[in-house]
Amino acid sequence: MDSNRTEPVTTTISSSSNNERQGYQSITLGSNDSKRYSYLSIFPPKTSVITPGVYDHLLLANVPNSRLGPDELRRRQQASSTTTDASASINYDHDRDPFCLSSEDAKELSTRLQVTELVIKNNADRLSSICYLLLGVHQLFRRKVLERPDVAVKNPTLNSKQMSILLEFFLQIDVDVFYMKTCRFRGAEPCSTMQGLFCNDELPQARYSMAPCRTNDCQYCHSMENQNQNSSRSAAIDFENSSQHRFVNGYTTYLNCPATCTTSNIVYVMTCPCGQYEFTDSTSATLVDALRHHRLVCNQMIHSYLTGSALYHQMMTTSEQYQYALYLATHS
Repeated sequence: MDSNRTEPVTTTISSSSNNERQGYQSITLGSNDSKRYSYLSIFPPKTSVITPGVYDHLLLANVPNSRLGPDELRRRQQASSTTTDASASINYDHDRDPFCLSSEDAKELSTRLQVTELVIKNNADRLSSICYLLLGVHQLFRRKVLERPDVAVKNPTLNSKQMSILLEFFLQIDVDVFYMKTCRFRGAEPCSTMQGLFCNDELPQARYSMAPCRTNDCQYCHSMENQNQNSSRSAAIDFENSSQHRFVNGYTTYLNCPATCTTSNIVYVMTCPCGQYEFTDSTSATLVDALRHHRLVCNQMIHSYLTGSALYHQMMTTSEQYQYALYLATHS
């Protein structure tokens, strides 16, 4: 299977009336993928009434104008025009809630990203709902899986400044592409050829890459050098293609700032050599630390299976054990 080729899905991703002209076609979002749809940024809805099967229009911040339909272009123009902003009717009464954006931070984002304040506030509310949903999943996991309901843990919260940073990322996690064109963190500079949130006439482009740290004790940098000596080995980190990554389903991400294998607080993806499986995770440590942990865990799992650990045999039938052995041999 070629992980770099994905046939496009013939479906519109905006909720459309019968007379609305067809617009951008997503390659990763299916017509029945309502769960993922709820995690994407949208234009402010015209009504608060929720109609089953009908979705609001996606923001499509990383789609160039040339790939949008007439109705999508009109919505983008309206969202970029501050003269039509209905900010006077925006309610900021709950600025002190755990996952809310203050009026000052909303105005700052609106000005810098060149979109209406209504777009900012609407998606801030959407992001806040996602935060509460994930918090509920976290609490359920602790209660059902960890079985520690009696241990009090302080719920994670975000202040307005932190929500502002998170929202800037959220607005640019598009339906088919993540491209953080306005990034100002860790030595990154906003894209000079793009003004504001929307790509407009330009396609996303690779601007940063991951470089080897070149420290003497880094096995991941040296694994790249050793690859020339032993062709049967491949480098653990693909530095040459680190500027962007195309997932198996066709979704593309662009690195948003310069990085090395010792950069901490990152999101990373590991792709199986077969090209059909991927594992995405995040770590507050470095990529080297994360890879070292994964190798340790995988080795322990393989060792436990091969040595007949009672835990693994109690969890699986004979048929499942056979399939698991094949899986470990193929994808470890």
